[in-house]
Amino acid sequence: RDLHSFPTRRSSDLEPDYCLGAHLARLEARIALTALTRIPGLALAVPAQSLDRQVTLTVQGLRELPLTWG
Repeated sequence: RDLHSFPTRRSSDLEPDYCLGAHLARLEARIALTALTRIPGLALAVPAQSLDRQVTLTVQGLRELPLTWG
């Protein structure tokens, strides 16, 4: 690709960047968490209200998922 044949774009002209794998990652997480709900005897080790969530510009989710099995 000849970079000189394309005009230079300023960052203000660009739309926000998105991770191309983000949709796949969300789908994989949904499948994994759904599978966990089907395991007999698996339960949260702490109340759901006490789960520690991480919310940043790049990550939104739980810091950990403590489970018990038995």
